Amino acid sequence: MRHYELQIQQAVRHGDTVHLHVTPHYHSDSDTIPVGFTLEAHSENGFKFHAYSRDPKERRANRAQGGTLNAVTTLNAPKRS
Repeated sequence: MRHYELQIQQAVRHGDTVHLHVTPHYHSDSDTIPVGFTLEAHSENGFKFHAYSRDPKERRANRAQGGTLNAVTTLNAPKRS
């Protein structure tokens, strides 16, 4: 999620006003810890998220082509050992 938060931060630092809406997703109605979030961001300047990839080459390519997403969903996954 930090990847997307940093994109919003960069847009704001460059003078854009970004409207962010975060929706938590729960496994069941009784859960108090979300299993993931959906981030939706919009701005008058056309803010869009860049897709995330673990591969550094893909990340650079995604940044080069510009943002293409207004909403992203991230899920909490167990850490690999």
